[in-house]
Amino acid sequence: MTRFIVGRPILRAFATLALTAAAGAAAAQDIPAAMRGTWAEEANLCTTPESDGRIAVRAREVQFFASDCRVKRLRNLGNGGWRADVACEDEGEHNDGVIELRLVAGGRLSLKLDSNATQTLLRCAGNPRVR
Repeated sequence: MTRFIVGRPILRAFATLALTAAAGAAAAQDIPAAMRGTWAEEANLCTTPESDGRIAVRAREVQFFASDCRVKRLRNLGNGGWRADVACEDEGEHNDGVIELRLVAGGRLSLKLDSNATQTLLRCAGNPRVR
């Protein structure tokens, strides 16, 4: 039987590698910073306080007027697109869904929730509240 003896420097190197990989895996689960902020289909929806047309994209959550979706898994689709498997709460109802996000021309955000039509959104200045 062959025995391998691992010295402390090698153990330290493996521990550092494992911690680096774990940190990278955690960071990979965040929605990219360039996509975060408050978005709306039209500029006037950004500045109308009673509007229900704003969407907030955060690192691990997408918030609509009446629902919150928490990111469970995030995958890079390539070409700037991301697919988030989400757990949503909508007025007391709980369901799972899929949100696809992609930055498109003009600094806009393309957002598709489940089988709904794709929305092309513009960024709201100052990140106004969704609710």
